[in-house]
Amino acid sequence: MDRQLNRRGVLRHAALAGAVVGSGCVDRFREPQQRLWFVRIFNGSSRSVDVTLSVRRGGTEVFSETYADIPSFQDVEDEEASYADKPNIQFISSEWTPEPGRYSIRYTYRDQTVDVPVAEIEDVESDDLGVEMTFLGGASGAPRPTFQLVEFSSETEVRDFLDSVDGDAESE
Repeated sequence: MDRQLNRRGVLRHAALAGAVVGSGCVDRFREPQQRLWFVRIFNGSSRSVDVTLSVRRGGTEVFSETYADIPSFQDVEDEEASYADKPNIQFISSEWTPEPGRYSIRYTYRDQTVDVPVAEIEDVESDDLGVEMTFLGGASGAPRPTFQLVEFSSETEVRDFLDSVDGDAESE
């Protein structure tokens, strides 16, 4: 009988310990809720690309556009560095409200549609994000898209960044 009490006691303590330890870990398993502020498409390949891009929040499309014949970076005169204002760059911002949610980028390229959850692109520490979609390659095959996140520490930092990008576009 002592054996059963010990076994029950151990099980009770294990359950209690699991509840205590697990209570601090709930946030780790919660769905990420970021705010997506922009998407930048950069054609760094040796060929022009056509892509249809959609931004989805919680499974609902909040933006969609087709970008035809984005020229290769090799076909663009590189007079001045710019993050957003060049023929081989499509900078998409202010097209949706950056509300907290689970975002994904859905794109169609070369008759293939792919859904890329933003939270799975990289490990993120920030709630305020931008996405860079870069096309690479093209010399010995079709260009391929890659993704990278741009993280911001606050909404103010994002807004300052977007103002500076808009300022670059206006000054050119």
